[in-house]
Amino acid sequence: MIKIKDILEYLNSINLKYQFYGNKEENVNGFSSLKQYKLNTVSWLKSSESLSNEISLDKIKLLICQEGVDVLAQNTIVTKEAKKTFYAILEKFFHQDKEKMQIGKFTYISPEVKLGNNVRVGHNCTIDGEIIIGDDTIIFNNVSIMNKVNIGKNCVIQSGVMIGDEGYAYVEDEHHKKFMVHQYGGVKIEDDVLVGVNTTIQNGAIDDTTIKRGCKISGNSFISHNTIVGEDSAVIVSTLHGSTTVGKNAYIVSSTIRNQAVIGDNAFIGLGSVVTKNVDENTTVVGVPARPFNKVR
Repeated sequence: MIKIKDILEYLNSINLKYQFYGNKEENVNGFSSLKQYKLNTVSWLKSSESLSNEISLDKIKLLICQEGVDVLAQNTIVTKEAKKTFYAILEKFFHQDKEKMQIGKFTYISPEVKLGNNVRVGHNCTIDGEIIIGDDTIIFNNVSIMNKVNIGKNCVIQSGVMIGDEGYAYVEDEHHKKFMVHQYGGVKIEDDVLVGVNTTIQNGAIDDTTIKRGCKISGNSFISHNTIVGEDSAVIVSTLHGSTTVGKNAYIVSSTIRNQAVIGDNAFIGLGSVVTKNVDENTTVVGVPARPFNKVR
């Protein structure tokens, strides 16, 4: 049981702004979604459309509610950052890390690999080459990290990820017979990066493929050689072809980006887009081929 008073004190300690309505002496016993609400738990609400007719507000023990949504439960925390507040509460009061082995079974780590403090590596991994992994980084199961790779601190590399394998490059003769050529660059992943399940990040041809600080890459994404992804950007189930440059705080969702494209800071690439031209900063594009949102008919 968690007392609501303790939750409010924690939110104060991390400087989250809110207004509270209710009785802070009451308790919550776990968390749940509104769709499958469990009695006496904490839940959160982004918009009134998320409310079901089957849910009675007076049955909800504690609701984290987005500012501007006019509802009150038994106890309600109203904030401009409802999702962030809800997950901050979960992380503080309900999350428990299971104890994991430092190095899992059937994992190979070559002698030249340098591991930082408190690095954890899962089962069936191969880490082979001139590789540096920073402090507190977690590598899950069945991960392959090859050749020249530098991974920063506090990164999460989820299961099935492949980092550092050679990209696709060839030369051809006058008869169009193709000859594959080696890639001589590496991969640089800065601090606080997430690489989701089954994602591939290829090494650079000459320079490094670079994922900058704070990036979050979802599962089943593909980052080709020489690509640079800027700070705090999100890449979600997308393919970035060779030598793509992505600016800071860009958002790319389920899209394909052509080689050598430049995506500006704060750009938004909408669901299912195929980007064939550069995208300016602070611009939303959608479609096939992708065009600025206000020009799509």
